[in-house]
Amino acid sequence: MTCARKFKEFDIPMPWGRIAAKAWGDRTNTPVLVVHGLGDNAGTFDQLIPHLPTSFYYITIDLPSHGKSSYLPLHTFISGTDYLISFKIIIDYLKLEKYVLLGHSYGAQLLTIFSQLYPEKVIKLILLDSYYFFPHDTKYFGKVLRGCIETILNVGKRKDKAFGYDEAVGKIAKARAFGTRIDETSARALAQRGLKLVDSNKYTFSADPRLKAVVNPFFDFENMCKTLNQYPFTFPCLFLYTEETNRMYDKFNIPIISKLENMQNCKVIKVSGSHDVHTMNPNAVASIISKFLIEETSKL
Repeated sequence: MTCARKFKEFDIPMPWGRIAAKAWGDRTNTPVLVVHGLGDNAGTFDQLIPHLPTSFYYITIDLPSHGKSSYLPLHTFISGTDYLISFKIIIDYLKLEKYVLLGHSYGAQLLTIFSQLYPEKVIKLILLDSYYFFPHDTKYFGKVLRGCIETILNVGKRKDKAFGYDEAVGKIAKARAFGTRIDETSARALAQRGLKLVDSNKYTFSADPRLKAVVNPFFDFENMCKTLNQYPFTFPCLFLYTEETNRMYDKFNIPIISKLENMQNCKVIKVSGSHDVHTMNPNAVASIISKFLIEETSKL
């Protein structure tokens, strides 16, 4: 069975504001906490969740500085560690013993490290087309970090541009990680939480401008692989990846996919489609995810 499209909105209080969340299904069912990618919001899963089993309770969130959630405290970097701390606050607030964790892109990166830090909170881990916070290449360290500093210092000097609704939706559709445009349905789902009305027919983007200068922990590529060896998954994991991500890992000669394939608790499947296949063509991944959700751990 698939889940009805009914959901409820609620807020999670944070020390600096709130996290906006959507819940699908019965709270007494096994919780699946779902996290979007950088610059996206909970709307990226609106097409996928109705195709997943009704026997789970799905919670999608807007990460801090995304969608309808409050910005992280101003005048500082936004880093991967900020999101780890934020996610732990969310987990503690929900007061559920364990979770299935499902993340796309940057959300998958966040959940990977969280799962290694707090494996006792994880029932299963589902990663859609990404893994680990992507490190900054050593030879670009200075350029990247200086650019981030300048972006932060100039945030207050810029004036947000306003757009007509259709133009804004078009920009959302076009501004994707690998340059592959998403369809209008997917873009409009993101627009519901990603746009702010500034007058009768003009909109600005709700995402924090500092997201263009997010600083990841400075792991190099070798360290990233060593960390996986040191902290192997103690829970079932499903890693779905597309050719776009495969090319990225190949470009930097990162053997992450082969390492995951050789991990006892991990199931690795390549799927057809773009980085945003979960929203563009949810049927391509829904049956795989559904099977993984309902199958017994002993069958992995």
